[in-house]
Amino acid sequence: MRFFILIFGILILQVNFLLGQVLSKDKLAKTKIFTSLKEAYMSPQKVYRLQITGTDIIPEQIGRLTNLQILYIYNSDAVKLPKTIARLKKLQELHLDNNKLTSLPDEIKFLKNLRILSATNNNLKSIPKGIVELKNLKYLYLSNNKLNDIYFKQGRNPELKVLDLSFNKFENFPNNILYLKQLEKLYLSNNKIKKIHSDINKLENLKELYADDNNFNKFPEEITKLENLQIVSFNNNKIEKISHKIKKLAGLQKLILSNNYLKNIPKEIGMLLKLEVLVLSNNKLTEIPSELKSLKKLTELNLYNNDLRTIPQEIMYLLKNKNIETGGNRIENK
Repeated sequence: MRFFILIFGILILQVNFLLGQVLSKDKLAKTKIFTSLKEAYMSPQKVYRLQITGTDIIPEQIGRLTNLQILYIYNSDAVKLPKTIARLKKLQELHLDNNKLTSLPDEIKFLKNLRILSATNNNLKSIPKGIVELKNLKYLYLSNNKLNDIYFKQGRNPELKVLDLSFNKFENFPNNILYLKQLEKLYLSNNKIKKIHSDINKLENLKELYADDNNFNKFPEEITKLENLQIVSFNNNKIEKISHKIKKLAGLQKLILSNNYLKNIPKEIGMLLKLEVLVLSNNKLTEIPSELKSLKKLTELNLYNNDLRTIPQEIMYLLKNKNIETGGNRIENK
């Protein structure tokens, strides 16, 4: 009997221990997903994952769920997040997509374990400065809002790797981004940005840059200082010229410059020996430099809808049995 009492006591201790800790991704995946606040309030200490949809108001009582670690609130008419969110100290993921939020409370700064914050498709005009207190934040998704500025401080978000600011109201490059030394992916598409900051080389770990649908009229030389770039996309801008300095992007694997005003491309692109995808459709190109024959890893070349009459045979041979699109031109040597 004593043995069974001992085992029971150990089990109780283990349960209490689990109730008080931040769970790993694998352990969280095994916990129940609650989809009703009413049900969640009946056993608040057992709620680790919660999904709410279609609500008009996010109740303050949500602060009772102190073991909550993943929270989804989406497709609702909610306009604000209660300050009691600060009580969710163990929260690792906060997903607030497709609501009508106009602001986030500064109390969000108390969510020290937060790794993912997603608030896409809302009506946010600003982000609280308390976001700089989130030292474990790795992914920040804020697309489809009304932001024209964002606040960061040096060394305060050391883990942030992905930042999505696409589909907002930025007219200038948000300079505070330069404090995010570990950033690997930056999404700036569908804004009104004209220039990249001259010190963008401070983002030395940046691997992917997406700046489609902005107001760039020239390929920003500044990004050629980013030695770790692998993907660059400036689709649908007003770019007329690519600098020969592009050769510095030795690790580039994908370059997307469709829907611009390019009349030619520099032969130095032939020095990007790791390039696998080159998209130049819907421009005004009249010729393709033969130096592209050096791109042995190239698997996709899109030249659709330009003013080309010929393509060097060496390039055609290089891409034989691979993905090459030349429609919408007047090619004579197909």
